[in-house]
Amino acid sequence: MRGFLALVTCVAILPLSLSGQPTGTVEGTVSDSTGAPVVGAELSIDGSILSASSDERGKFRFTGVPTGAVTLRARRLGFE
Repeated sequence: MRGFLALVTCVAILPLSLSGQPTGTVEGTVSDSTGAPVVGAELSIDGSILSASSDERGKFRFTGVPTGAVTLRARRLGFE
């Protein structure tokens, strides 16, 4: 099994959510140990219902992320 990294490239504050709490956007790229993009990685943010998949360039984007520290998880069959 090959390893991969989820590299977060940008975090930006967005307007308040419907609940009145500030939210943000998390964007990034999932790549393997050689730097090649990982297509179809499943990403999630612990403690939320937010999920995304990496595209053909390994890129992903979450919107409506609560501000503050979060744990981002990435998984893809065939990688560890």
